[in-house]
Amino acid sequence: MTSRAIRRASTGLLVAVALPAALLAGMKIDVLYDHAADFSSFRTYRWVTTPLNETPEAQLLDKRVKAASDAELAERGLTRVEPDQEADLLATYHVGTEENLLIEGVRFELAPHVVWTGADPVGVTHRYEIGTLVLDFADAGTEKIVWSGLVQARARTLQQLREKVEKAVVKVLREFPPK
Repeated sequence: MTSRAIRRASTGLLVAVALPAALLAGMKIDVLYDHAADFSSFRTYRWVTTPLNETPEAQLLDKRVKAASDAELAERGLTRVEPDQEADLLATYHVGTEENLLIEGVRFELAPHVVWTGADPVGVTHRYEIGTLVLDFADAGTEKIVWSGLVQARARTLQQLREKVEKAVVKVLREFPPK
């Protein structure tokens, strides 16, 4: 192989390694809110979400989401009240995960339109998880959602995804209240 072909081959390999890393980096945030809502009037909130099931894992996730949210909302001047107390906002969340597969093909092009035929193209597969967290806040008086934040994160394993929960909450609540 020529040095140019080796450079191209190593570039192709670098792309095959770097692409999954780029795929797994960062979090996607999306926020919707009621533009007519007066967010300065909201002082208190209460949680109306309970874990989806009673497994220890679900209960731990519930505690982590609520604790991270409580800390962020306290920094914004909101006070959490108990379930039997009146509140300005009703807070809830939804979580979900999805397993995905990325299949990459690696080709080595020696020159324009000249492909190395010494072996079949190599296919590389990467399994990864996508986790979605949605935080919703409804006006307690009208029970209509006034703010909804969605954050999606990717990780190689479900466990790594679980470890990103607090970071995801912090990131999405940066947008609350809307400015």
